[in-house]
Amino acid sequence: MFSFLGKESCTIQIYGKLPLAKDYLRIGAGSGSGQALRDWLDRAFSQGANAKTALSLPWPAALIVGESWGQPLIAAAWPSGDAGNLRPFPFTAFIERKKKPVIEDLVHGLPVASPIFDWLAEAYAARDANSDGASFLAAMRKREIAVDGLVPFEAERIDFDNWIAALWPEQGKDGLFECLRGLEALRRATYRGPLRLPLVGNLPVRAQVAAWYRLLVEMNLVGRDALPTLFFPLPATGPAQPVPPPEPSPESSESSDDSSSESSYDSSSMDSSEPAPELSDSDLSSDSSSDGSDSGADDSGQAAPSEPVYLVVFRATPPPSDAVWLRPPEAKETRRQGDFCSLEGSSGSQDPATEGAPALADSLLGAFAGLRGRLSR
Repeated sequence: MFSFLGKESCTIQIYGKLPLAKDYLRIGAGSGSGQALRDWLDRAFSQGANAKTALSLPWPAALIVGESWGQPLIAAAWPSGDAGNLRPFPFTAFIERKKKPVIEDLVHGLPVASPIFDWLAEAYAARDANSDGASFLAAMRKREIAVDGLVPFEAERIDFDNWIAALWPEQGKDGLFECLRGLEALRRATYRGPLRLPLVGNLPVRAQVAAWYRLLVEMNLVGRDALPTLFFPLPATGPAQPVPPPEPSPESSESSDDSSSESSYDSSSMDSSEPAPELSDSDLSSDSSSDGSDSGADDSGQAAPSEPVYLVVFRATPPPSDAVWLRPPEAKETRRQGDFCSLEGSSGSQDPATEGAPALADSLLGAFAGLRGRLSR
C-alpha cells in the first residue's frame, strides 16, 4: 500500500503450509502479482502422491518477484510442510513494492530489502507461538511493514581476490573469464532462459547478488531499467529495527472486512498435485495439531558452505516447470544452458576486506571491462 503522503506502508501477505495446520494458510495473495506467485507455487511445488522427486527449497530463500508478474514483490520462503509433514510445501511471506525503489535497492546491495526480509521472518517464527492455523492467521492478519521507517543495512564488503579464489579455486581469474565468456555467448544467441550463478556460501549474500545483477545489466543480459525475478539464500539477520506501532487485536480484525484472508481446505483426501479449494478462515479446522516438525529449515538463513548456494535469475515469468532451477545441481543431470553453478559449494576466507576496498560489484565490473576485448574474439 502506498499512501498519498508518499510514505510506504506494506501489508504482509502469506501463503503456504506450516506443521501447525493440515491446510494451506493464506492472507492476501488474492489478486495481482501476489495471486500469480501463489498460483505458480501451487503448480511448481504441489506434488502428486506418486511423485518420485518431490521439489522443495534447498534452504530458506529470498525472492524478488520481478515486473513481469505485475507489481514487484519482496518475499521470503522456507522449506516447510503440513501437519505431520505429509506434503512438503514452502511457506512464503511477502509484500508489494514499486519497481524503481526495488531496482535502486538492488544496485546498492539490498540495504532496504534485508530488514524487510527480517520482518517477514517474524511471520515464519510466529509458528512456534500459535497452537493451530486459526490462531496463527489471527495473529498475522493486518500486519504491516512501514518501509520508510526501516534502518537500512550497511554495505557489506568482500575481498575480490578471495571471492574469485573461492569460486574457482583451481582456475582463479581464468575461471571468471570462462564464466564471462559463457554469459557473452548466451547474450549473442539471444538466450532468454533462466541463469544460475554461483555464490560463496560463507560470505555475505547481499554483496554477491548485487555484483552479479550489475554485471548482467552491464552485459545487456538484463535491461538497465528492468527488474528480473531473483532467487537466492536468505541473507543473515541484521540489527534490530524500530518497534512498529501496535497492531489491531484479533477481535477488531474479525469485525472488519477481511475477505482477502483465507485458509485452504485440507487436501488430504485429494490428489495433491492440484491446489486445494479455499474456504474462509472461519472454516479452518480447530483441531489442527502442531506436533509435526518442519523440514529442517535453518532460521538463521545461512547455508553451510559445503552446500551449493546460488543466484537464480528469471528474466521473464518462469513457467512452473522452471522451478527445477531452484533445486541443487546433481551429477547425474545434464548441465542446463545458462547454469554456471558447480556441484560443490564454495567457501572462502572470512578475513574482512581491506578498509576502503571497492565494493565487490565495482571490482567485478572492472574485471569485465578489462576482459571485454578478449570476450569479443
